[in-house]
Amino acid sequence: MPPKAGRKRAAPKEELATRRESAEELGVHVINASDLPHVEKKPFNAWKNASHGAALDPGSKEVPEGKPNCLTGLTFVITGELAALSRDQASDLIKRYGGRVTSAVSGKTSYLVLGADPGQSKVEKAKKLNTKVLDEDGLYELIRRSKGISDEEVFEAEMAKQTKKPKRGHREMEGGVEVDSHQYQQQQKPQSQPPPPSADKAENARSKRIKTEHGSTAITTTTTAAAADMATISQKAESVSDAQARAELWTVRYKPKSLKQICGNRGKIEALHKWLESWANGPPAGEKAVLISGPPGIGKTTAAHLVAELLNYDVLELNASDTRNKSSLQNLLSEICGNSTIASFVSSSKGKTAKNKRCVVIMDEVDGMSGGDRGGMMELIQIIKKAKNPIICICNDRQSPKVRSLANHCLDLRFIRPDAKQIRSMVMTIAFREGLQVQPNAVDQIVAATHSDIRQIINILSTWSLTQKHMSFDQSKKFSEFNKKEITYGPFDVIGKYLNAASFNSLSFADKIDLYFNDFSLMPLMIQASNLHISPSPRSHACEVWGLQIIKGFVGGHENYIGNQPSGCHQKGLSEADRKCLAIDQMSKAADAIAMGDIIDGAIHRSQQWGLLPVHGVMSCIAPAHYVQGAHVGMYRFPSWLGQNSKTGKMYRLLSEMQMHMRHATSCDKNELRQSYIPTLYRALFMPLIKEGTDGISQVIEMMDRYGMTKEDWDTLSDLHISTAKGDALFDKIPSSVKSAFTRQYNKMSHPLHFTDSKGAAKSPATSGASSQLTPDFEGIIVEDDSKDANNGEEEDEDEDNIAKDSLIKQKAAAKPKRAKTASSSSSDSSRGGKRRKTGRA
Repeated sequence: MPPKAGRKRAAPKEELATRRESAEELGVHVINASDLPHVEKKPFNAWKNASHGAALDPGSKEVPEGKPNCLTGLTFVITGELAALSRDQASDLIKRYGGRVTSAVSGKTSYLVLGADPGQSKVEKAKKLNTKVLDEDGLYELIRRSKGISDEEVFEAEMAKQTKKPKRGHREMEGGVEVDSHQYQQQQKPQSQPPPPSADKAENARSKRIKTEHGSTAITTTTTAAAADMATISQKAESVSDAQARAELWTVRYKPKSLKQICGNRGKIEALHKWLESWANGPPAGEKAVLISGPPGIGKTTAAHLVAELLNYDVLELNASDTRNKSSLQNLLSEICGNSTIASFVSSSKGKTAKNKRCVVIMDEVDGMSGGDRGGMMELIQIIKKAKNPIICICNDRQSPKVRSLANHCLDLRFIRPDAKQIRSMVMTIAFREGLQVQPNAVDQIVAATHSDIRQIINILSTWSLTQKHMSFDQSKKFSEFNKKEITYGPFDVIGKYLNAASFNSLSFADKIDLYFNDFSLMPLMIQASNLHISPSPRSHACEVWGLQIIKGFVGGHENYIGNQPSGCHQKGLSEADRKCLAIDQMSKAADAIAMGDIIDGAIHRSQQWGLLPVHGVMSCIAPAHYVQGAHVGMYRFPSWLGQNSKTGKMYRLLSEMQMHMRHATSCDKNELRQSYIPTLYRALFMPLIKEGTDGISQVIEMMDRYGMTKEDWDTLSDLHISTAKGDALFDKIPSSVKSAFTRQYNKMSHPLHFTDSKGAAKSPATSGASSQLTPDFEGIIVEDDSKDANNGEEEDEDEDNIAKDSLIKQKAAAKPKRAKTASSSSSDSSRGGKRRKTGRA
């Protein structure tokens, strides 16, 4: 939307900020930076720092309503914890009214917003630069009293800023030619051009004088029909071209035409250009392929095509829609990678042969070569080793195992997401050309929601422009929620969003359910995360938070949800005792919710009622997080229950095997064996080796043979026994030389076998060759078949009817399959054929 004629050119946003009244002029209390108290530097704790930002007393103050764009041109830095708003909510409030929020104090910072427990570096920097300081109440008053600015002035100021100081990558895109925004405005003004011929004017020009070749006679020729046809064709062509322009996707219309128009990754693009340029005189000495990796929508494929086009290469692209298995790559790439393309031999219109162009192969989405592309990755690696033409591979997931093997044979170029500053000017330029007014903070919000996916950002603006011509910050935030880029969160990311107060309160109920379904079997364990060790001392910080009196000497676990400081405990007017009681009450409610979730989980797995999963997510994740969300003490831990559960299954299996081996000498089940026999055998089989050394080996082996224990059972005793006091681990006290001598002597001897393995074959582990041939003694065992007499009569009847068992009936032998006769034996077979046929007739 170009500026109206006769209107003064808009000033940049910095000038808008200087023209507005300052906080002192508006009567807002401003704190002098030199008057701030000294802040001690604290040791950096990444987990504690990530938990900061929550409101100390949410809703304690009224959020102000200001005029539109009342903070435009001002830059704020927030430090410490505010009372009524979290840090994210305060940032959104400033951006809603056109302000800018940065993370560090600089010379361009307008105000430092000070909260409780501020950062030492930001306070010292503000003192050094004499930055104006506002508290939370001062920020609210500044919003209430500042004058507003129209959206048109802000939009024109942003465009004037780009025109005044153009930067690399911030240029207009007009058919591959770089044009400034101001130049484009001048070019787009309507020019005085003659109108196309119309049918009415063609009627007036019915006759035209045309001299004949003799030059003496003038004849009149009517051209009315021809002129009318030309006018109609011209009007139709213009309407078709306008319709095509309107129907064209914005991603196609504003696709970069040169390398300077690609946002970000300048160094990587230059490295790609240099590598492809090295193929001018044949295959280079280094890598014959390049691997471009990075998130989707940041220009990887576009950069590859533009570099190839700039260096006069023909492009052959294979993506996920093509078959890329081993055979297809052999048939296609093995021939192409050593030859020129057909397009390089096409003649021009003047009959001159075009200059030969080499071919570059672009393998897009190589991380998607799976299932139907069996063997394609290994074949691609083999083709790269002997390639004579350049190959460019593009992927999104650089850490995929398939891509790792490919990266060893390629030049590795890792593209990163461009920041909001690089994308903002390009998006504002596109919005300007499409007549769409977008606030700069709205662009930053869309960039954050899409994770810098430029393709998705342009599609979002294209969709919005169908119904609206203006986008504010609140509108962009709401619209980007419906179009945000879905990414997969890890378990530690999810637990941080649940237990951090600022993150938990910013999520809707549907978003919290979606976090549970990232891994519905693991997330309840992450919330509980049993057996996380904590110092049992009452002086522990977590114990002070909860007011727990932990008995000395108690060794216990600690859950993730217990390690949180609930935000509700920071309410004003509460005594220290009340805060501790409130914290313990919140912990109790969270534990009750987890117990209820465990009951629902049992119902799901017992009766396969998978429709209860949302209810399970609420009770096991959302409800506990609702009670204890706040600031976490320490770091989040992975649930050790998984490892302990696996260890429990292993111990049950070892105990069952030992009980089976000792069954002939004992009369007890597994539980009694563990409680009564193993503690006694533990000392009886280990103490002789500790006291007597090698002389006690025979005594130990004799007792093991008496109970039918094997060498594996002897090793298992140390795992099944629980040491109740320090120094009770007898297995570790046995010298290594004694253990080796015990193993050698046990293997030399033969041992009685009282059991068989699951397959029914005799088994005596770790025995000698002679003893391995021993078989169980079944002498004296009588096995009676009760069904023999009952079925005896039926078997006799079946034998009488079965002619195959009749000795007086000769059975015909089964015919053998015919074999092909060879040429050498055909004559001998024919000479004996008559006799055979005669015998057959007889």
